[in-house]
Amino acid sequence: DLIKDIKGDTSGNFNKILTNLLYSPVEYDCHELRRAVKGIGTDEEALIEILASRSNKRLK
Repeated sequence: DLIKDIKGDTSGNFNKILTNLLYSPVEYDCHELRRAVKGIGTDEEALIEILASRSNKRLK
């Protein structure tokens, strides 16, 4: 599995970049939205970035 190989062979920001490149644009948005609301606190900047900059068609 490519994701497992990347996670096993890389770390830090480089790991994040490579794994995020494997997502489709919609999957990436979903992943980032989940990360923005997960845990204590909310990353309002990430929520606004995604929800305000995507087309209605893409948000559906």
